[in-house]
Amino acid sequence: MQLMQCIKIFLRTSRYEGFSTVCPEALYADAQVISFCDPMEGNIPHWHIVHTAEEMTKKILEILQDSNTNYKSTLLFSMDDSANAVMKLFEE
Repeated sequence: MQLMQCIKIFLRTSRYEGFSTVCPEALYADAQVISFCDPMEGNIPHWHIVHTAEEMTKKILEILQDSNTNYKSTLLFSMDDSANAVMKLFEE
């Protein structure tokens, strides 16, 4: 995690696996994430979806050249969120 906090952008180049644990970790470590797969319905702050390698390159440059880019930590799911989701499975 300490090394990940040194990056500004995390590229998820897989075209078939959308939600890898490393992506939320990168968001939590203050990085912007760029991927080809949309992991969830809805907008995830600091997670950018592209469709081609050219779009990915363009998005990288756009983020790095924008002085207003926000590199704040994004917590998608807390341990409480995860525990509550599992508990709901057993309630049904």
